[in-house]
Amino acid sequence: MVQWTIPPPQFPFERWVDGAQAGPVFQAIKAWLEEERAKVKEEQPPVRIKALQGKRRVGWGYEVDAQKWLEFQVVQADAGVHVRVVAFPPKGAQFGVREQMDLARENYAKALEPLWARFGTASPEGLPAVPPGKHWETQIVEGRRMVRQGVWALLGLTAAVAALIGYNVATGAAPVPRALGSLFGVLLSTVAMGAVFSLVRGRTRVREARSHLEGHGMVRKP
Repeated sequence: MVQWTIPPPQFPFERWVDGAQAGPVFQAIKAWLEEERAKVKEEQPPVRIKALQGKRRVGWGYEVDAQKWLEFQVVQADAGVHVRVVAFPPKGAQFGVREQMDLARENYAKALEPLWARFGTASPEGLPAVPPGKHWETQIVEGRRMVRQGVWALLGLTAAVAALIGYNVATGAAPVPRALGSLFGVLLSTVAMGAVFSLVRGRTRVREARSHLEGHGMVRKP
C-alpha cells in the first residue's frame, strides 16, 4: 500500500564563522545542545549532528522554547567554516507551525541566537528586514479575518437549520430517512467545528499579537 506523507515545514539558517576550524565549531554546537538538554539522535563529527531541542512539550510548536528538530551541517572552507542548520517541528506540532509560518521562523531564529553568539554574532543572517511590529500587525488583521469567517459560518449554519425546520413544519414534509439524517448531522457538525475553530484561533491570534505589541509599547491598551 502506498502511503502519502506531507514533509514538515523547514526553516534553514546559515552562519559563516571566519577563520575557524570545523572541529572546534562542531564541539561548540554540541556543547550548546548539551546545555539545552537536547536529545542528540544522529552524530557524525565534525560535519553533522541532529538533535531534538526545546523544553516546551505542549504548545502550538512555533514558540521559542517549543521542541524542534535541528540538523546541523558543518563545512570546512579555506577561510573559515560554513554552518547550516535546518529547523523543523516534530510530527505533533506541524499543524500549528503551518498555521504560523512567519512566527515559527522568527522564534526558531531567536532560539538559535545563543548559539550564534558563541561565534561572535547573535543576529540572524539572511532574514528579510521587517519593520518593528509589522509581523504582529499582520497577525491582528489575519486573526480578525478568521473571527469574521467563524461568525459568518455559524450564522449561516443557524439560518440553514432554522429554514429547514420551518419548511418541515410548514409543509408537513415526511421525516428524513435515518441514513440521510445521519449524514446531514455529520456535515453540520463538521461545519460547526470548523467555524468554532476559526473563531477561537482568530481570537487567540489577535490576543497574542496585541499582547506582544503592548509589551513593546507599540500600541495602547483599549
